[in-house]
Amino acid sequence: MPTAFVILTGASGAGKTTIAQTIGESHPEIAVYQGDRIGLPSDEILAGYGPMDEPGGPLQRGFALHWLGVIAQELKAGKAVLLEAQLRIKFIHEALTLHGIENARIILVECLDARRDDRLVERGHPELVNEQMRGWSRYLHLEAKEFGHEILDTTSLSIEQSTSHVLRYF
Repeated sequence: MPTAFVILTGASGAGKTTIAQTIGESHPEIAVYQGDRIGLPSDEILAGYGPMDEPGGPLQRGFALHWLGVIAQELKAGKAVLLEAQLRIKFIHEALTLHGIENARIILVECLDARRDDRLVERGHPELVNEQMRGWSRYLHLEAKEFGHEILDTTSLSIEQSTSHVLRYF
């Protein structure tokens, strides 16, 4: 049975937003939630999730817990959903459990540092070309391996190839 819910996570510049935008434009039957567009929940909602001093912090945890609750309603209504956001996999798992979502496919989207750096400069974010972003990418890679999730390396893939790969899960 195809997955009705795919979650793309990864560091900035890995390709997850481009994949999500392409799917959103060409597949209206899939509800696409993009982290940069849907935004963070209110401060009041975030405060309810409690403080955390972990990588990703309370913003990522609060985002995951809140938005996966919203998406759970779409899934109950039978809608296919794609979520693209820069989130720790640990927080995604916590939110999936909290909201009783069992059939989700989590994919870490990544690429080589040099390719990600080029993409970030091309899209006007040279300030993100730094060791912190490289470290974040490595952290997410280790977390994906720890949880046993797929890692999609977009370094040498076209957007069509990357999009086709993700669409096969719907």
